[in-house]
Amino acid sequence: MPNSDQLPTLYNEHLFNALRTGDLIDLIAAMLPCPWTYTEISQQIVDGAAPDNPFLPWIEFYQPQPGQIDDSMVKTLFGMVDELAIGLSKERQHEIEQRFLRSCELEYEFWEQAYYQKDWKYKN
Repeated sequence: MPNSDQLPTLYNEHLFNALRTGDLIDLIAAMLPCPWTYTEISQQIVDGAAPDNPFLPWIEFYQPQPGQIDDSMVKTLFGMVDELAIGLSKERQHEIEQRFLRSCELEYEFWEQAYYQKDWKYKN
């Protein structure tokens, strides 16, 4: 597990590596866990959010507005991954899956740091 001063660098490098060495499916798989977790978290709290909650705009950003069809960014991105994965070798699909899972792990670390109020120690 990375400590709090390593996580931003690890996550950024993971995303940059997907961009540098992969193609569109790699990039989507690497970045997808971020909006996915935000959507899931905001969905759990949107109904109970107080009108003066300072995070209300953030919460609402990830939720469909009343009367709108839910064609959220997350569903679109998952659909793109599914479509782009058709016809890829099992080995290539495994590589993409590993990028996605690594991002999930880094997102988990991010939320764990927030929950335990760990200090962020950015280094230049």
